[in-house]
Amino acid sequence: MIQFCKCINIKSYNRIILFMGFFIIFFLLNRFSPFINDDFYYAFIMEDGFGNSITHKPIESFNDILASQTWAYHNHNGRFIVHSLVQLFCSQNLISTFRILNSLLFIFLLIGICKIVRKNCLNNNLDIFVTGLLLFLFIPMMGTSFLGNISCAINYLWTSCAIIWFIILWEFCIEKEIHSKLTLLLACIYSLFCGALQESFSIGISAALLLYCIINYYKVNKQTLFICILFVLGCCFVTFAPANFSRLASDESSGFEIMNYILRLVRVALSLRVFWILNLSLIILSFIKKHEILSFIRHNLVLIAATYVNILFAIIIACTGKHQLVSIELFSIILLTKLIFSYWRNELFKHYYLICISCCLIQTLLYIPIYFYRQQIYNAYTIALNRAKAPYNQEIIAEEYE
Repeated sequence: MIQFCKCINIKSYNRIILFMGFFIIFFLLNRFSPFINDDFYYAFIMEDGFGNSITHKPIESFNDILASQTWAYHNHNGRFIVHSLVQLFCSQNLISTFRILNSLLFIFLLIGICKIVRKNCLNNNLDIFVTGLLLFLFIPMMGTSFLGNISCAINYLWTSCAIIWFIILWEFCIEKEIHSKLTLLLACIYSLFCGALQESFSIGISAALLLYCIINYYKVNKQTLFICILFVLGCCFVTFAPANFSRLASDESSGFEIMNYILRLVRVALSLRVFWILNLSLIILSFIKKHEILSFIRHNLVLIAATYVNILFAIIIACTGKHQLVSIELFSIILLTKLIFSYWRNELFKHYYLICISCCLIQTLLYIPIYFYRQQIYNAYTIALNRAKAPYNQEIIAEEYE
């Protein structure tokens, strides 16, 4: 355990101050995340199906959550763990606690990405500024997927954080062995847990891990292989849930028609940004530094393969919103940042202060109007909600949600 903790230690006080600054910035926006949309739905026990499944019986205990999600696993979708957490927070109306935890998990996500990127970065804080700005600019529908309601944030931000730290665990196990039995047990449980969170993340990572183990079978140790198998098992749990097959059978657009898949491909392609920047950069650099780019691809095989598999999965399932592409853009952000620090770190270090100031300036110029816009929308929503709760007024919410 001590060995792994040393691996994730944050030594610089300057870095701690920067992470605290990002926490405050994110929390101030998170203050305006309302209890809305699916949050009402998940506050009640499910029975009959999405839309008409509210039983008018609020969740009152953890047993109610288990019963609700057991039904959902067979009828709604396979995200048993994620939606159990969602129902826990929604049923108890823990919106204030959620805002704090959500902000903390964003910082853990940022720390995790910087931990992955830092191998390619000089010993300075430039990775924090660059990564923070890229997340702020390019995470699909960040106001919804990371800063929206309880349901969206747990599905995407919390899962992103868990997956990034699993990747750190995976890379640690490749380089070193875990000697403590307790630490190994916790690592195994965590691997299974992460694999079972969200299929839009897990499928790509699972395929990439298996590909890595096949290509490097001669040097993969037993611990690494075991962690890979457990993650894949978790992925199978969430992906092959009976509910997913039921929904697929009832979806009229799920049949194989070439035109449908072409339209899905176009929709996904037009929704991605960092992915295309990354690929364009790799193509251009391959003409200049062919051997270095091949080495980059080889050392980042897991993330690259996971990105492409997740794109394929998004096309197959008929992606209906940009928030379903969070994993693709997140992995692309990590890869692009690693690429930048791999081949231009000396040039970046020469202009260290200019880049840091530029990142801060861009983020400030974007942050201020977003903050006041979210505040305005949240205040309007609060007024409307209070009006709906007034006697004899059902303007906004139904009677069973009061």
